[in-house]
Amino acid sequence: MNEQNLIPQNKRTKSEQTEIAKKGGKASGKSRRKKKYIKEQLETLMLLDLNDETLVNNMRRLGIEENDLTIQNRYFVCISSTSIASEI
Repeated sequence: MNEQNLIPQNKRTKSEQTEIAKKGGKASGKSRRKKKYIKEQLETLMLLDLNDETLVNNMRRLGIEENDLTIQNRYFVCISSTSIASEI
């Protein structure tokens, strides 16, 4: 990047500062909306029921109840199993 193009905010005019702030606010809003959308999609995905019979049977053997057989709980079981296995 060319050092001559880097002008501090306090050396810019009020209108330039306002324009830069507007652009930053718009970019921030876009980023927040994107993160919110991704979060909502992941939350929806995590609540889906498991369809893989092998995974369902493994979770039943661990004592997980039928209505808790979700992708989210399978994810937690995997994390727990991995952390327990690595401590042995």
